Amino acid sequence: LVVFGPWIGAFGHEMSFWAPKLRKLRKERFAKATAVAVGYLGHEIFYRDFCDDYLSLEDAGEPSLGDVRSLAEALVLRWQQGRACKSVLWITPQDLPQWTQEGSLMRQDVSQQNPYGEFVHLDATLNIYKRLRAQLRIFKNSQPCIAVVPRVKYSRGQLDAYSWRPALWERFLERIITELYLNVVLVGMPRRGAAAGLLEAQDLGRLKKYSDQVLWISFQGAGAVEAQIALLKSTHCSIYGASLAATLAVFANTPMFAHQTSTE
Repeated sequence: LVVFGPWIGAFGHEMSFWAPKLRKLRKERFAKATAVAVGYLGHEIFYRDFCDDYLSLEDAGEPSLGDVRSLAEALVLRWQQGRACKSVLWITPQDLPQWTQEGSLMRQDVSQQNPYGEFVHLDATLNIYKRLRAQLRIFKNSQPCIAVVPRVKYSRGQLDAYSWRPALWERFLERIITELYLNVVLVGMPRRGAAAGLLEAQDLGRLKKYSDQVLWISFQGAGAVEAQIALLKSTHCSIYGASLAATLAVFANTPMFAHQTSTE
């Protein structure tokens, strides 16, 4: 049994580097082994095509509390019960460079044109599409629909240099609605402490008067990332705040515009 993880790092790095490296490594070195990945609830789509199972840390406890490795080991031990897989090889983010013959997992990848890994497009299942499109029926007009991911990150209680202030997001979105006549799906997600997160409805109160053209969707729980992909593929394009998470649109093979600052 090969266990990939646990992964508790940034969403963008998991999607862009960690999972593609594991996909290639599994095929090159562990094709005959049983493989499971361990990480956050809702991220299973990154591993579905090359792992036999995905274990969510939340099923064993709160990942932000205590020893994450202990949570992962408890999950794997529970998964092994009744199965023939007895010996376990763990490949953590710290271990991966020795298997790929590379340096630091993240530091090197962001500057490489062709980092180690196998990169594939991702898609959602039919049931996920059906649920998502049922939500989009709230729009009673025939105007085109776009997805907007208003990313923000706080550091010591202040917005970081890469984040737009809520007032700027409000002004920008109001112009999209009133000047381009578009329906807007705003993607919401809970913020984990100082980690990057997304603005929420209370942050953009000025948009309440456009309730017939604005839909908030918060993606949480099992299938959360898969549902985001279904949204990207069900709208005309997406607009992201500054974040590596914008790469999700690339993996979904959909058009995307990303807000970037001059320092980036």
